[in-house]
Amino acid sequence: LSVNSTISMPFPAYTLPTPSEKLPFKKEVVEASESKYYRVPEPINMPTPSVSAPRPPAKEYRPSNNRNNYQPSPERRFVEQSQPAQPATTAPKPAAPSTPLLEPSLEDLDTLRQKGLRPSVVGCFLNNNKVLLVYQKNFNLWQLPQGGIENKKTINESFIEEMGEELTPDFVSQCTTPGKLVMIDQIEFPPSKQGVRDMQTDDGTPIVMKGKYYYFIVSEAKTTDIMYKATEFEEGRWVDYDEAYKLIKATNTGGKLRITSNLLQLLKEQRLISYQEVNISNYQPNQNARPSYSNGKGPGGRPSNSHNGEYQSRNNSGAERRPYPQNRHGGRSDQNRGGSNNSNSSRGNVGNGGTSRPGGTSTENRNNSTNGT
Repeated sequence: LSVNSTISMPFPAYTLPTPSEKLPFKKEVVEASESKYYRVPEPINMPTPSVSAPRPPAKEYRPSNNRNNYQPSPERRFVEQSQPAQPATTAPKPAAPSTPLLEPSLEDLDTLRQKGLRPSVVGCFLNNNKVLLVYQKNFNLWQLPQGGIENKKTINESFIEEMGEELTPDFVSQCTTPGKLVMIDQIEFPPSKQGVRDMQTDDGTPIVMKGKYYYFIVSEAKTTDIMYKATEFEEGRWVDYDEAYKLIKATNTGGKLRITSNLLQLLKEQRLISYQEVNISNYQPNQNARPSYSNGKGPGGRPSNSHNGEYQSRNNSGAERRPYPQNRHGGRSDQNRGGSNNSNSSRGNVGNGGTSRPGGTSTENRNNSTNGT
């Protein structure tokens, strides 16, 4: 039902009953019904759309047939090179001087605990430009040795104490202390792993542990001998950047993989650990190299057409076999010899060019058939 170009409910129509023609108040009832139940359509002020001038059609490119007057544009000139183009090589840049990090105070460490972050130290032991990674079998994890910072202790005191527990005090005594703080980073735990360990501030207030705040300390080791049976690790390796990245990539995930990768990259940039450099200065592309296919087959195992119908493989003795000549029917001639070697005179006619004389002997007919072939 449409009233005044407005869609309304079809039935029942909620309107006042229309009085009969005899009643004097019909007009008032109709006006009251329309004002109450019908909406008067109002025009909407629509903004006038702005019409931009049409663009001229693009010029169609048509090559000129006159090639004598061709002049290349200056920005599209080709320079002939006497030698093939070589990839650009960049000389290794020297390590940029890094801004030394300040050692945090006891107040700074306690502020981290109040935020739910446990301060921890990570030992980066170097020997002969290689870094120490230890393996923990229970977690199947290659990592750097690390430990938490206890309340009211500095990072250097915690470094000596925690690394002594991780790698034995005998090994730590042969390393440079205090070490050098090179990087700081943090990891926030998901809600399911928050509060798994008790933590409190220096004044004894219990705090829910929400993550860890790491201090990475570099120390030069004078020896590589570590008694792993006295530690919680099963194995340790002194590795360069490439091998270290492979080990942590295979066993670490999430935030631990991120922070360890960042540390290895930092040690590489500061030339503290060795890495394999790819020398491409003598790179010469071989433009004459073509793919070779074994067994005379092309790509995808399809037969190659480079032999022109000739069988060019060699036998076991190394001598080259003679190619089979092809006749006009597409087959080898030895397959169409027919009865060239038969003694029967009637089969001699099957041979190509063989004849048989009436009354001739079988030997003569066989010779004629053979000569015809």
